[in-house]
Amino acid sequence: MGLKSDASSDELTSPYYIQNKMICEEFEQFILRNNGTVKGKFNAWSYVVYGKIPHQNKWEFKIKKSTYTSNGNLLLSSKKQSLQATSIWFAKIFETDCSNFLIEKSKWYKQSKKINSYYSIQSKTPNHPLIKSLLKIIAPIFEAKNIWRISYKNNELKIETRSEKLELNIIEQLLIF
Repeated sequence: MGLKSDASSDELTSPYYIQNKMICEEFEQFILRNNGTVKGKFNAWSYVVYGKIPHQNKWEFKIKKSTYTSNGNLLLSSKKQSLQATSIWFAKIFETDCSNFLIEKSKWYKQSKKINSYYSIQSKTPNHPLIKSLLKIIAPIFEAKNIWRISYKNNELKIETRSEKLELNIIEQLLIF
């Protein structure tokens, strides 16, 4: 299916349209280089792109960006706008004895083990090799504090970030994980 622009003709010269198009095309090329499939759409204000890579862990990806305004007027300065950028990486991880776990920003009321001053993990096996390898690979995202949540339940790994940065080098490492 591929990518499609759903921009109006007025948006095509916008620097925001050009930036969103570049991000989407870079993501598309990465997925295609890894023998995957991609579909999605973009314009000056938003994008949503889905990708699948047929790997032993069957990775699926979603990147999304939305721009909201407080009063619905898209011509206002960015001081009156909100930006939400997210990505979700999902894989079915086979052949592991790792228990379910959840990694998220530390909360004082939860019984969990601290990973660092900002994140904690809830797990019966926080030192499992799967968790240690995962934390090593995604360390740069942790340092930037862009992880929203990582969950592992019934052999399904889900990584959610809150950043417009694609992190393709980290995804590349996860493919051989």
